[in-house]
Amino acid sequence: MKRICHLLLILILSATAAEADSYRFEYMKALETPGDASLAISNTSGNITVMSSEADSITIEAVKHITAADQQEAEELGEYIDIDVRKSGDRIIVSTQYRTPPNRRQSFWEKLLGKNSDAFGSVDYSITVPQACEVQIRNSSGDVIVSGLSAELYIVGSSGAFRVENIRAPVSVETISCNVALSGVEGDIDISSTSSNITLASITGMIDVRSTSGRTIGSYIDGPLKISKTSGDIEIEHLSGDLRVKSTSGSVDVSQEAGAIDILTQSGNVAIRTELSSDLGYFVETVSGSIHFRVPESSSGSVNLETISGDINTELPVTIRSFSKSRLVGDFGGHGPKILLATSSGDITLGQY
Repeated sequence: MKRICHLLLILILSATAAEADSYRFEYMKALETPGDASLAISNTSGNITVMSSEADSITIEAVKHITAADQQEAEELGEYIDIDVRKSGDRIIVSTQYRTPPNRRQSFWEKLLGKNSDAFGSVDYSITVPQACEVQIRNSSGDVIVSGLSAELYIVGSSGAFRVENIRAPVSVETISCNVALSGVEGDIDISSTSSNITLASITGMIDVRSTSGRTIGSYIDGPLKISKTSGDIEIEHLSGDLRVKSTSGSVDVSQEAGAIDILTQSGNVAIRTELSSDLGYFVETVSGSIHFRVPESSSGSVNLETISGDINTELPVTIRSFSKSRLVGDFGGHGPKILLATSSGDITLGQY
């Protein structure tokens, strides 16, 4: 009986969806701006693309997507989605405003599916701005793409994918349930996210990532990197800069070409490949997980390896100063930085490459 009810519900929903079509209505506006202009855009539902241009103007192209039974209803509903463009000094403000059509009430199916009063339409934006234009974006639901700016960028949004490319300025991102990809950025990056996967590639500048959950991947990063997260794996390669990680759960895999390391995690294996080039030291501590720390064959360092439940292995010739079942203290090569590797439950391997 339950299966029959489910099938009936699917059939009814399919029939209801089949009664509605999607209609589009285009909008365009261009505004002359000085070189130091700024743009602020807020949208409820839809995609936003912002690209740089050599013109001293901001061009706003938008498409309203309306779900309606026919063309006439779509045109009537489209009148209740306002694209508001205002100019305040050097600042251009763009926003999507939804008004409730008269005599329109949520249908049984809209209530059942949890749709809001703005469920009848969305707006996609494609905007070109001067390269030196500062941009602020707020998007409740939808993808965001930004490229080619040389001024500060600030993005807030949820339920979409964010892609930022070729920015020569600081970037700040706040997300919930998004995939975030930044590449070709020359400037400091600040990311605060919840349930978001983060990808960083070809970055020059300081990076600060705060995340509750999701995977963090980075490559070709030139600058210090700080990551604080509750859960999710971390994979970093070709890092030239100090690394600081604080994580509750998740594996950490790092390939570093220059800089110091400070990693603290509660649960997860840690694998490090580093040139061992910093005098600031290398500190890795995990409560539950193994540590594999690899350095060049010709490098030097002073090691303190500690594990309560696990084995200690070394592929390097270490001059031992003290040794027990759970601890090894010694030196390899000549004078080098301090290395502290500690785990409560897991093996420790000091390897070479």
